[in-house]
Amino acid sequence: MKTRPAFFHGIHGVLNHSLVGDRIFLSRFSGRDAGIRSLDQQLYGDFGGLRVARDAEDAQIVALVDGFSDEELVAGLRFDWRDRGMVEFPRHVVLGSMFNHATHHRGQAHGLISQTELEPPPLDFGIYLMEERERAQAGA
Repeated sequence: MKTRPAFFHGIHGVLNHSLVGDRIFLSRFSGRDAGIRSLDQQLYGDFGGLRVARDAEDAQIVALVDGFSDEELVAGLRFDWRDRGMVEFPRHVVLGSMFNHATHHRGQAHGLISQTELEPPPLDFGIYLMEERERAQAGA
C-alpha cells in the first residue's frame, strides 16, 4: 500500500481541524467569537480530549438544528467569512456547508486510518442508521 500525504499532519490534525471548522460554523449562528485564530489551530493535544470535545460539539449541533423552525431554516444568516467579508446565505445552506465540511474531513481521516493496522469505521449513512436502530432496540 502506498502511503499518502497526511492532511493537517495526520489523523489527529484532521479531526482537530474538523472541530475547528464546526466551531467556526456554530459561531456564525450564535454571532459570538469562536476563539479560532487559524484553520490548523490545535484545540486538544490528545485524542481523549478531542473526543470529549467532539461529543460536546455534536450535542450543540443537534440542539441548534432541533431548535430551528422551517421559517428560520430559510431565513438569511449574515456573517463575516474571514477573507471574503460579510456574506449572507439561508441558514439551511450554511448548515449544508457545515455538514459537507465535516464529511469531507471525516473521509480524509478514514483514508488515513486505512493506511494503519486499524480497520476504519464504516462511513455509509445507512449502516449508521441501522446500527443506531439496533442500539435503541437493545436499550429498550
